[in-house]
Amino acid sequence: MGVFDSYAPFRCCSVVRTCLLQSPPQPHSVVVTAGDTLSIVPQITGFDQEPQLLLAISPYCPYSMLSMPFYKDLVAARNSRNIRMQVIAVVDTSISVALQKRRLVHDGVSVDSVVALPFRALNIHGVPSVIHLNADKTVLNVWQGHLDEARQQNLLNAVGLATGSSDRRL
Repeated sequence: MGVFDSYAPFRCCSVVRTCLLQSPPQPHSVVVTAGDTLSIVPQITGFDQEPQLLLAISPYCPYSMLSMPFYKDLVAARNSRNIRMQVIAVVDTSISVALQKRRLVHDGVSVDSVVALPFRALNIHGVPSVIHLNADKTVLNVWQGHLDEARQQNLLNAVGLATGSSDRRL
């Protein structure tokens, strides 16, 4: 049994705070990792055979809210560079998609889609998490928690959105 299995439904990061700020989950919990296949993730119409960036978030999580300015800049950079990659906000099935959509609009984050998927089936044990998938739904990278500048830059480099060193935040 994973360290977070006793918390159901997966709602608020205050329950799993140690997972979310910058610390990974306990070593004995199964989490999504590079090389996993996430076939449960839907392909969005018009984006066939493209990589995906999943933003696993919650409207109840303060760390998800702190991450919104970075996500807004990330989507804007993807759009300005015409990079073919889906950006999908993912919420757990226990959370209202409509509520998360309102939160994204409020924060100016224009994702391609918002979907509800069972976090446990995806082995997501904390939010925010960013999961980079290739076109075959194979996990390339995973970033968990609110990302500091260095980890934001690592994510941008990995997905091909990095800019020159003069503009660290996008």
